[in-house]
Amino acid sequence: MTKDQHHVDSNNYDPSSTKKIRLVDLVGILSHSISEEIKEQTKDKTFDQIREEAITKHFQEQYEKHNSSLEKDNETN
Repeated sequence: MTKDQHHVDSNNYDPSSTKKIRLVDLVGILSHSISEEIKEQTKDKTFDQIREEAITKHFQEQYEKHNSSLEKDNETN
């Protein structure tokens, strides 16, 4: 086989043909001990939903951190 036969052609990628897997299942594959709290939080969510929530939370935290430092700068000036 050639090198080109081994890579996935992104032009032919069809996300609807991929099987959706829950994060709990994915983590379960990687680690056998998942806390009950995590299981409950992710019970009915897809990986994409959890990823979007994590991204939103990250940017919200960065925004708050940035605003906090701006407020401190304004107080000292």
